[in-house]
Amino acid sequence: MRFTPTAAVASLALAATFVTSPVHAAPILGTTGAGLQNASAPQETSGRFWDGNSWDSNSLLDGAGASNPCNIGSLAGGTGCGLNPAAVGAATQSGQVIAGNFTLGESGTGFQAWGNGDGTADLSYGFDSTGGGLYDFRMLGEFTDDWNINEIGWYDLGNPQDRHTIFSASAAVGATTQVFIPSNFGFYYLNTSGNGEMFFTQSRFNVEPNQDATHKQQFASFQLGEFTIMGVEDIFSNTLTPTWQAGAADYDYNDVMFGFRAASSVPEPTTLLLLGMGLAGIALKSRRKLAAA
Repeated sequence: MRFTPTAAVASLALAATFVTSPVHAAPILGTTGAGLQNASAPQETSGRFWDGNSWDSNSLLDGAGASNPCNIGSLAGGTGCGLNPAAVGAATQSGQVIAGNFTLGESGTGFQAWGNGDGTADLSYGFDSTGGGLYDFRMLGEFTDDWNINEIGWYDLGNPQDRHTIFSASAAVGATTQVFIPSNFGFYYLNTSGNGEMFFTQSRFNVEPNQDATHKQQFASFQLGEFTIMGVEDIFSNTLTPTWQAGAADYDYNDVMFGFRAASSVPEPTTLLLLGMGLAGIALKSRRKLAAA
């Protein structure tokens, strides 16, 4: 293909447009009426389904605007969390380096929470893969003694039998992977110890032995720009307590935290620089030919 000076300039303009086009997070496919809600300041009062009083905090009763929230909402928003010794121990085992307050990677102000406007959970949702694509995943954090038996994966939306592992139980915090997902998808959590705990973003598929038939949403989702943060509550219970108690849960959704974005096909800056230099050279050569003609 022969480039004229005009074509070279047009190609550079196209490259610039390609780089600056905004990238958005994977669209959420949920129940009618659910949507992205302003997370605002977490209170740890369970006023919103993900806003539980975390057992991992180094303060006993947070709630009502206390200064040390540690649930997924506060962490996604960039608030540092002061952990108690038990939580520090669990976090250290899973590969996290805790120096002072823990701050979640990829966090920041502006994240919105998926759910209903009244603060309740959307019990059935997944993600639109827009015909299939590559996604970059990162393990962001784990505050649980079960860190080495937690498996995270994706499944074909509506078919929980079609499952694929993203992070195996041995994956440490900071692990990354790139996954091709060909269809609309949800996420699952599996406790690989054999105790039967398996949770899906479509909670009607959840399997929890020795519990009643009440379904809960064990996943919380937060989005900002191109990035989605997912938090998992690894205990199913109808009893919420501010401190650890057998058979209870805190629903702080920080037991497993991971994030993902669509894998970018945008060239790296170095590639763009070489592309620009090449096109500029073609344009200069074309001008010289025109001048000599």
